[in-house]
Amino acid sequence: MEWKLLQKQNSRVKKRALSAEVLKLSIKAKAKLKLRLKRRKLKQHEEQKLCTMLGNVRITNGGTTIASSASFSTVFTYLSCATVPITVPISRDGLQSLECVTSETCADSDAHRLIYEKLTSDITADLGSSAASTDRECLKRFMKGDSSLVYGELGYDAFTHVLRKIFDDKLVLLKPGQGTFLDLGSGTGKLVFAAAIFHAFRICKGVELLGNLHRLALSLLHKWNRDAKYRLKACRELSMSSGDVSSLHETDICFIQSDFRSQDYANADIIYVATTCFNNSMMHDIASIVENTRVGTVLITTAGKIIPSKRWRVAMVFKDIVTDWGLSKLIVHEKVA
Repeated sequence: MEWKLLQKQNSRVKKRALSAEVLKLSIKAKAKLKLRLKRRKLKQHEEQKLCTMLGNVRITNGGTTIASSASFSTVFTYLSCATVPITVPISRDGLQSLECVTSETCADSDAHRLIYEKLTSDITADLGSSAASTDRECLKRFMKGDSSLVYGELGYDAFTHVLRKIFDDKLVLLKPGQGTFLDLGSGTGKLVFAAAIFHAFRICKGVELLGNLHRLALSLLHKWNRDAKYRLKACRELSMSSGDVSSLHETDICFIQSDFRSQDYANADIIYVATTCFNNSMMHDIASIVENTRVGTVLITTAGKIIPSKRWRVAMVFKDIVTDWGLSKLIVHEKVA
């Protein structure tokens, strides 16, 4: 009888020990599972965080390397403005390299567009039109039948498409850090910044008569100096050839409040004038003020308006260019004499 009781007690002790051991193993297993889930959740969080930084991202293998090593500040400045598919290998040491799936040109184009859009997002076409209307009411000498100060905008994609064609066809031969771009009647200054983003001109200048529009351009210039130009420099650092630092030239951007008919344009390489609402008299004024430019200077006009001078030839015609006032024909002139 005593032996049976002792046997039962031993059996209970064994069961308790076995239960404790199982419980101990269960706790360890739960801890491991919890740690595994935590790591997986952390990994998902890091991936989600990276995807948020990159924007429109597709993780892939391989691609064209545009930077094998770069500082964290440079890389993440680039990533914050990138919208192209990107591969980012991650290790314990952090970011090792940055590869782009698409071509370098596509990467630059998309990243540059995002820089422009972020820079100009607060200055809408409606805001510019309203500012111009207020100023036109104040300038009595332009109230009687003069429509030359009507406000309109040409978009970034359309404008850079024209510039790219000019450069690709070697109508101008400008290396980074060379050339002067002028926008006559620059409004809020958007195309001045678009030109500076597209190519590292030595100077990009806007001339605008209306004070409200000029002040909006200066506000964009402040925003440019505070943030956008550093984003652009980071993008160019990542896409430049080995040892080539010329593309890192910082364009000198300036705006002048003046009647553009009173300025000198002898050193201009590319001039843009929105001539949509210009009459014949104004077109002759344009021909007069660009008379002293160098041979080879390029002049872009809108609405199919051609410079009335034999010293200029029509080099290119762009039909059905989308603007905020509708479809327009852009004429690219070249100074030949």
